[in-house]
Amino acid sequence: MTIHSAKGLEFANVFIVGLEENIFPSPMCTTARELEEERRLLYVAITRAEKRCFITNAKSRWRYGKLVFSSPSRFIHEIDVRYMALRENGSLFNETKTADFDRPVARVSPSPLQSHSRLQALHTPSTTISAGGNSNIVASDGLKSGSIIEHQRFGIGTVDFLEGEGDNLKATVTFENVGRKVLLLKFARYKIKF
Repeated sequence: MTIHSAKGLEFANVFIVGLEENIFPSPMCTTARELEEERRLLYVAITRAEKRCFITNAKSRWRYGKLVFSSPSRFIHEIDVRYMALRENGSLFNETKTADFDRPVARVSPSPLQSHSRLQALHTPSTTISAGGNSNIVASDGLKSGSIIEHQRFGIGTVDFLEGEGDNLKATVTFENVGRKVLLLKFARYKIKF
């Protein structure tokens, strides 16, 4: 559940996952006021726990099809150590030297699902394009079947077909990294590349 939806509730154990820089706090926090709001939100999450609160962060994760190395959230360092269970060696984190980041293959234990080509195969649609769309529709901005677009969130993709009209005009797009998506053009944030 989201932290916002947990307000007013209590649980014996609470798990807060993804407490990393550029996730929590969000990279969208650009002012001190926004950062303080994120800090308050973490306080809400922690205080939902009646007995124990587990805080986790990953050293690396896949984001938008790329392996990204991350560091623990600054908020973790702000928590008084009196309220935290320390590791046996007395440190909060199993610190990683930056030299290890030069060898990402050694840091990630590869499994069949973690190889990039395998991920691509998982996201690539195996079905043919539906005949439900119309290849003759052209949007008011010139978007049409076969156009190459760059979406703010999904990246580069090719428009398979358009369907609907007016405010209900939708584009079915196959993106390089995330596969096929249907976009309601009225809300989609994209640029036509070609």
